[in-house]
Amino acid sequence: MQLGRQLAMLAVMAVAGTALTLISAGTASAAAVTPIAPPPPMLIGAEAHAGTHDVQLVFDQELMTSSAGLPGLSRFVVTVNGVARNVTALKVTDDVTAGEGLVDLTLSGLPLASGGTVTVTYRKPLSGTVPPPLVGVNGVPVNSFGPVSILVS
Repeated sequence: MQLGRQLAMLAVMAVAGTALTLISAGTASAAAVTPIAPPPPMLIGAEAHAGTHDVQLVFDQELMTSSAGLPGLSRFVVTVNGVARNVTALKVTDDVTAGEGLVDLTLSGLPLASGGTVTVTYRKPLSGTVPPPLVGVNGVPVNSFGPVSILVS
């Protein structure tokens, strides 16, 4: 019965993300069990509407809204119908749909026209944190993605 309780406690610790060291009975050897890292937020959708300057990117997890999780605007490369556009503003919102994150990119130039194509590429920094990467609330950065093509509706 005692062994059963110990195994149950180890299982609870593993689920909670506590690093464990398993020691075989009667030996001095140990095998470290490292908790599984949470997955990075993934892009699951994107929208661009005619008459606006905005592109919305939807992620499968909530994102950090503090300055520690807001990337530099230059991390995004955007084209509209093949012509480069600067990102002039970025806003992260987590209360649109439960469990999802929304990034709104505001673009320079004329408003988007119906039927046009917007492409977005995001480049995660290779190292360092200035400017920081786009980060999920779990602390895991969004991986680089793109180019993603979005039809303006």
